[in-house]
Amino acid sequence: MAIEIKELADYLGLKKVPEKLEDFTAEFEPAYIRKDKLPEDKELLGTLFAPKIGKMAGAAQTSVISELKKFGVEVTKDELKELPLEKLVEYGLQKAGNHFTAKITELESKAGTGGDEKVKEWETKFTKLQNKQ
Repeated sequence: MAIEIKELADYLGLKKVPEKLEDFTAEFEPAYIRKDKLPEDKELLGTLFAPKIGKMAGAAQTSVISELKKFGVEVTKDELKELPLEKLVEYGLQKAGNHFTAKITELESKAGTGGDEKVKEWETKFTKLQNKQ
């Protein structure tokens, strides 16, 4: 059994049963979005999805900044303005890597100098003890 036009109009919520195709499209198009036409309508895409995407990106950005702070990496407001979210992650990881490399170098240099002095001090004490015997 074929679908009656009145049934279709009722299902779609159209106010009246269209007589011609032009009448149908005039009522249908303002109320419905065809999936195949959606990618072409940039304004509608922005209206529908931009607030949600913006909210998600903002939450992700806040999370990334918070985690970077735990590693001693501060991101300035000026840096945030210049960096999109995907670049922020890359930038933050590079900064963290530089931070850790600097700390490792600092610790290695401290370990190298401090230990030698202590060894010399103990060698002197040992020598003095041997001379006393």
